[in-house]
Amino acid sequence: MSESAPGPGWWQASDGNWYPPAPQTPVHVPLQHAESVMPIDVGPVPAGESLPAAPGVATYPERPPYLPPGIEPPVPAGSGAAGGPAAPPVEWPLYDHPVLPDAAEAPDPRNQLIGVFLVAAAAVVVGASLLPWVTFDGGPVGGDSSGWFRGEGKITVAAGLVLAAAGGAIAAGAQRLWLKVTAMIASVVIIGVFAIDVVDIAMEADDLVQQGFPVDLDQGYGLWMVGIAGICAFVLTLVERTPYGSS
Repeated sequence: MSESAPGPGWWQASDGNWYPPAPQTPVHVPLQHAESVMPIDVGPVPAGESLPAAPGVATYPERPPYLPPGIEPPVPAGSGAAGGPAAPPVEWPLYDHPVLPDAAEAPDPRNQLIGVFLVAAAAVVVGASLLPWVTFDGGPVGGDSSGWFRGEGKITVAAGLVLAAAGGAIAAGAQRLWLKVTAMIASVVIIGVFAIDVVDIAMEADDLVQQGFPVDLDQGYGLWMVGIAGICAFVLTLVERTPYGSS
């Protein structure tokens, strides 16, 4: 600070004193990309000049960091007494960072693998619905009955197809909450049919024993396959991580 201009580049403030020129420091304009962040050095900014602002980009004036509080921006050297016309502000372009891809839209490999397992569980449910759900042994006479023939297997086939569609979409990379809910509801329906049939077959076997019929009635392996596949599908829907806010 001086009461007279000691050399070129010095500027006079509103308090009548002269201040040294602003240091010409390199300006770093960070350009952020989706894969890397690379600072670009555009070099020093000469005194009295400004960087070209990009079209439509807002700018703000430069103010020397050592300017005392309450002192107005500089006036050009040699312009006369303090309070003369203010020097044009140095404009620094403000570059807006490009919008990065939403992480919620990126496919999750774990969810995709869960989708594959859901499709596999659905295939087991559909196939096992056509296998024996109940077996009976009456001495010389025995046999079995499939879930499709009993009628409840048609429900599990429909639920299995819905589960396969939702699991296929998840395996393809779709991340929507309604897909998870759909798969969960389908697996609950499968588990419900399995539980009802297990109890129903056990009650039918007790009725036959009480009525004196020498028939051994039991659940078939197809029914157990449906139940196990439904439980596995339900657990998979619980561990599937749908991003928050996905609909």
